[in-house]
Amino acid sequence: MGQYETTRVRQPHFPPLDASLLLHRTRKGRIKSFDKLPMPTNEYGVPDADSILEASLETLSSEYIIPTTSNVHHLVYPRRRYHDHPSGLSTPAQYRESASLMRRISIPIHNYWHEVFEDPVEPPMDVMYQWVKEQSRVDQLYYFGKTAIQLARSKYDEVSNIEIIEHRLKFQNVQDSLLLKSLFYDFLDSYDDSQLGLLPDREWLATIPFEKATRELGVLAGARALDIRRDSHKKIKEIGFSEEM
Repeated sequence: MGQYETTRVRQPHFPPLDASLLLHRTRKGRIKSFDKLPMPTNEYGVPDADSILEASLETLSSEYIIPTTSNVHHLVYPRRRYHDHPSGLSTPAQYRESASLMRRISIPIHNYWHEVFEDPVEPPMDVMYQWVKEQSRVDQLYYFGKTAIQLARSKYDEVSNIEIIEHRLKFQNVQDSLLLKSLFYDFLDSYDDSQLGLLPDREWLATIPFEKATRELGVLAGARALDIRRDSHKKIKEIGFSEEM
């Protein structure tokens, strides 16, 4: 057991003060950061989750045991800046709510990110528009792939095709998994190459197994929230951190 584990219990909302290079307690008892770090982003100004995680862990003791209790963190904030955008357009809010820009992380790490990083700078409108466009394409492809797989499996699981269609499909009279696979590849072929890197390489998606392509798209479509306890587990171990069992 690390020496910070008992301290963590006394400070449930943040990593313990003695495990952080940045946190301190003010005279009023509030936990604050001595300094704000710049928000790591990609070349387009979109927050980059892996870089954010790595930068934050570099300021914490490797003996700190990361709690498993988690919630969803928006990489783009504050909310009001995008939902009440001066342009009056819906694009900023859609960008902010993109599934690919949300991460399920440990609650103390979530709070730590908000405290030690500067708020992300809003990218240009054309970047937000393109991100929303690529997110929509990811979501649509994943929808076709997921439903095709479900329909194919229903023949063996004794699940009614009609039941799946009623709950999963927006398109009427589409009951054939092979047809949905065809639609998947038709749409993939009709799309332009990704400009921001959100939509995976189209040629790669077209050549890997259908189920694998669907899984890859599912991560970006929010089918399973990216989680520092799972998807970034290798990175945490490489940096030298442990997690609660």
